Amino acid sequence: MNQLLESLRQRVTDNLATIRANEKEIRKILNEPLSNQRSYNLTNRQSVSKRILSENAENLKIQNMIVAFMRTYKDIPEYTQLLDSIKSFESGLATKSIKSEHDTKNRSREIAKLQTPKPTEPSVGNEKEQSSKVFDHPVTSNEFAEKVKQSLFEITTTGKLAFNKAHPKFGDQDFFDQLLDYHTQREEYEICAKLMKTRQ
Repeated sequence: MNQLLESLRQRVTDNLATIRANEKEIRKILNEPLSNQRSYNLTNRQSVSKRILSENAENLKIQNMIVAFMRTYKDIPEYTQLLDSIKSFESGLATKSIKSEHDTKNRSREIAKLQTPKPTEPSVGNEKEQSSKVFDHPVTSNEFAEKVKQSLFEITTTGKLAFNKAHPKFGDQDFFDQLLDYHTQREEYEICAKLMKTRQ
C-alpha cells in the first residue's frame, strides 16, 4: 500500500511538471497573431491542462483515503484469536447462567418487599437553593473552540502558519481534510502535494 501511495504522489509531481511545460507553450501561443489556428492550438492545450488538473484532484482524494485507512487499521488484529476469546467468554457465561438466574429471582423478591420512601416537599429555601444551583452550573459550549479552529485555519491557508508537526492541529484529521479540500478547490496542487507529504 505504501508503494501505491508513493506511485500516486509521483504521478501528481509528474503531472505538475507537464502542466508547467504546457503553460509555457500556451504563453507563446498567446503572443501569436489572432487566427483560427491560434485559437485551435490554444483550446487544445488548455483542455489538456484541465484534464491533468482534474486527475490530480482525484489522485489527492485517493491518497487521503489511503492515508486515513492506514491510520485507522495501523495495528490489524488477529480476528481468529479475537473470535476464540469471545467464544471462551461466552462459554464462561453459560456455566454461570443457572446460578445467575437464581440470584436474580432472589433479588427481585427482596426489591418487591422494599417500601418506596415518601417524597418530601421542598421548602421555599430549598427551592431558592436549587434554582441557584441551576444557574450557577457552568454551561458547556464549543463556540470558543470553533473560533480558535477557524482562526488557525485562516492563518494556515494564508501561509502565516506552516502546517507541520509543530502545528496545533497537525494531528486533527478533520482539520487536515478541510485544509486539503480548500487548496484542491483552488487548484493549488503543489500545496496539496506538500500537505500529503506531511502524512508520510
